[in-house]
Amino acid sequence: MQTLRRGMTGPDVKRWQTFLIAGGFLSGDADGDFGRETEAATARFQTAHGLSPDGVAGSDTLGAATGFNGGGTTPPSAAPAASQALVTSAVLTRVMPNLGSTKATAFLPFLVNAMKEFDIDTPARAAAFLAQLAHESGELRFMEEIWGPSPAQLRYEPVTSLAQNLGNTQPGDGKRFKGRGPIQVTGRANYQVFGDALGLNLVGNPPLAATNEVGFRTAGLYWKKRGLNELADEQRFESITRRINGGVNGLADRLRYYERAKAVLGVPALRGAPDTLDDHGGPVFSRGLDQPGQITPTGAERAPQTAGKRGAAREPASKKAGGRKSSAKPAASRSRARKKPRVRKSAASTRGKRGGRPAAKTSRGRRSTSRKRSAPSRKKPRKRARGTPRGRTRTKR
Repeated sequence: MQTLRRGMTGPDVKRWQTFLIAGGFLSGDADGDFGRETEAATARFQTAHGLSPDGVAGSDTLGAATGFNGGGTTPPSAAPAASQALVTSAVLTRVMPNLGSTKATAFLPFLVNAMKEFDIDTPARAAAFLAQLAHESGELRFMEEIWGPSPAQLRYEPVTSLAQNLGNTQPGDGKRFKGRGPIQVTGRANYQVFGDALGLNLVGNPPLAATNEVGFRTAGLYWKKRGLNELADEQRFESITRRINGGVNGLADRLRYYERAKAVLGVPALRGAPDTLDDHGGPVFSRGLDQPGQITPTGAERAPQTAGKRGAAREPASKKAGGRKSSAKPAASRSRARKKPRVRKSAASTRGKRGGRPAAKTSRGRRSTSRKRSAPSRKKPRKRARGTPRGRTRTKR
């Protein structure tokens, strides 16, 4: 078959357009005119399959279009085969930039298989699915609920009303059946329901729900059972959020992931796409902590917050004051600082201070004063006995 490019017309172009529409890459009707929209849809298909997005349907592009041939197209009901490789490692890391290529490569085969199993098989469905998983699991960081236990987690245990809703009847069921998987399936009763639907004994082996293979299958099962594929087809993203969350908590963050995923997967914007509250709430299929009127916490929101508080309590006062050192000293050291050692004054220093100013030391170590020394006090001279020479005193006998 010849290469198809912009400006061409004819039946081959129309068949190619029909294929792109079936795969969710092109909206509208096939008119046989390879225009700007068909070129953009071809580029989206190429990006999803790891090809250079030049918008030209050449041999490599047509060869990657499983189910397409020169004489016909795969009907829409068989579209999963054509969109099997919608999500690649490169797509996953672009939607979830904090995931990293190593983890993306490890998660990818299980994610792709789950999406295929539960008909998440068009760019519009994949974009909504990846966006919600990114927010719910912190970009696939929380595949298992971190156990504290926090006050909220203690309510998982019997005999609280929450434990009754979760089907937790035995002591230790709260921790045993904590949230697992990207959507955090929680509670004994829900482990039983999901396990039966997937043909697995999750009640007998709860940690199985946190593995990559089973975790993504639980997410895909919940997505399909809640009727979210149909909402994704209409790009009713807020309604999807309400069914998952019970409200619109984190809607801004979810929308950021959604717009990014739509750009990566090439999902065209629908004109006048409704995005209003879903009055009926969709089919009932509980994953736990999602009773009517209840806001379901994400994996990140369930994590105990005590670690940060303990760290703050141990933070030194100097750091709390903006990194400056505190001038405060302990009481004992303050009292020691005020006390000065007592120095015994020598007689020489006392004599030097008689004039009111400390005496200075001379070169011989004696103290002298520049001021005139005050006259000594006059004492009454002792009387000399007659006949006694000067300078001698009469000795007593």
